This record gives sequence, C-alpha cells and structure tokens, in this order.
Amino acid sequence: MLFSDREIVYFTDLDDLVSRLVFYHAHPEEGRQIASAGWKKVHSSYSAVRVTRYMLEILFAQPLSSDYEWKKTL
Repeated sequence: MLFSDREIVYFTDLDDLVSRLVFYHAHPEEGRQIASAGWKKVHSSYSAVRVTRYMLEILFAQPLSSDYEWKKTL
C-alpha cells in the first residue's frame, strides 16, 4: 500500500464509506490527524521532481537514487 491507515481512510463499499463518514463527523480531530499525516506524506514523497527522477531512472535503466516507497507497488 502506498499509504498506511494513519495517512488515509480506505473503505470497501458504500455502507463502509457511510459508516466512516458518520464516525469521522463525530470524531473530527481523528479525521484531521489522518488528513495531516496524508498531506505530509504526499508532499514529501510525491513531488514532481522526485516522481520525474524515478521515471527517468526506470526509463533509462539507471540505478535508483532513492528508496522509493512505491517501487514495489508499480
């Protein structure tokens, strides 16, 4: 997974989504913590420069310059 449960809220179906919406509506601070952690992850790991570097390294069969967390997912 690209994100942990502390960085994003996953749901399996419409009922699960509704249940989670109700929960986080009643517990807004927990939702804010997850949103903040997700925002930090996206802005530290998925910048345009970092993603472009990864694509160029793969395209030109270069050694990876970073331990890209998504390399096993893609």
